[in-house]
Amino acid sequence: MNILTFIKNLIKRGTVSRKTEDSGDYSIAQIKWMSKKVGNVEVLHPYGMSSYAPVGSLALMFNIMGQEANRAAIVNDPKRRFKDLKEGEVAIGNFLTRSYVKFLENGDIEIVTTNNQNITVTGDSNLTVAGSANITVTGDSNLTVAGSANITSTGNATITSDAHVVVTATGTVGITSTGNTTLTAPITTIDGALRVTGEITADYGGIDEISFTDIITKYNLHTHISATAGNPSSVANNTLP
Repeated sequence: MNILTFIKNLIKRGTVSRKTEDSGDYSIAQIKWMSKKVGNVEVLHPYGMSSYAPVGSLALMFNIMGQEANRAAIVNDPKRRFKDLKEGEVAIGNFLTRSYVKFLENGDIEIVTTNNQNITVTGDSNLTVAGSANITVTGDSNLTVAGSANITSTGNATITSDAHVVVTATGTVGITSTGNTTLTAPITTIDGALRVTGEITADYGGIDEISFTDIITKYNLHTHISATAGNPSSVANNTLP
């Protein structure tokens, strides 16, 4: 083989012509090149990344040592790529479903999924947000905790949902906030005991506002009309609490 033929055989461009076999040690694709030649090729991926390119994807094929039988390829689908990226941006995702993770030029990370999103963590998970965090759910939300759950906020904390929200825990659930916490609902139901170490105020901010302490004070000082007209009874002998 002369040097010119050797160089020509080193790199070729073709297309994936059959579904990739991805169950073995190597990902094997069938590549068609020069309009008529077809052969199996080992598909190479950068470390830590895997993909299954569909039929019709572009393949850049390398013949190791110029040998036709010793082929490897890098496969991509440029027609379906994530387009219109800005300078410095990187997008990783599924070209077919259009789900992706995009690293934007301003440092933001954008995650878009066109279907369900499942995140599985087999160890501990820690999420730290130095700024504001907003979670908006338009469907049902279920948070299941097998151990203790703690939600800590040093400012205002708001959870907004247009649908049913269920929080289920088999252990202790703690919510700690150094600011105010507001619960807005037409009816709030507590199935169990309610223990409050601070004050309880009804109709807060209204003209009929009254605290639990006010109720106790009024009860302990209240009297009744006695059997003798014009003579009230003494203060109640059974006081609260």
